[in-house]
Amino acid sequence: SRKSFIVEVVKMKHILSVRVLLCLMIVSIFRTHAHSGGMALMKGMESWWLSQNDVLVLDHYNGSLTVISDSGQYGIDFSTNVIFALPDPTSNHIALRLEDGTLWITSRDGADRVQCDSGIVLHVVWSPDGQKLLYNLKGSNDNIYCKVFELSSRTKKVLYSRQVK
Repeated sequence: SRKSFIVEVVKMKHILSVRVLLCLMIVSIFRTHAHSGGMALMKGMESWWLSQNDVLVLDHYNGSLTVISDSGQYGIDFSTNVIFALPDPTSNHIALRLEDGTLWITSRDGADRVQCDSGIVLHVVWSPDGQKLLYNLKGSNDNIYCKVFELSSRTKKVLYSRQVK
């Protein structure tokens, strides 16, 4: 429930800013409403902890990506709406799928970014060290691929592929 969620946040060792607490309450309300059969989550928000005091928020209503911390907030802007976001386990990078079908990796502050691929991305998962992104993709030639993108070399490799029949 929302009340127990708020109590848990207050018990935390560090005091969160009003902005972060408010954001978490809004996300909690959207998730509660979505899971109770109300509004679909795609019209709500998703959020992730990036550190003890930093939160990443993806607003599905307008496709915006925002980092909120005790020191303020900033958006990570792209030319088209973000429809999927997944921080790596170290919270240094974020995998993003945009409305135009492209898959990107961006640094936490949005300054360093690289386009990994384009197509219909079906599944995305980070390696435990946050250095590789594994993803499944349906290409323009109707093949389905399992690929890995290595962040350090900025290269991708096909691990498996098959033709759709």
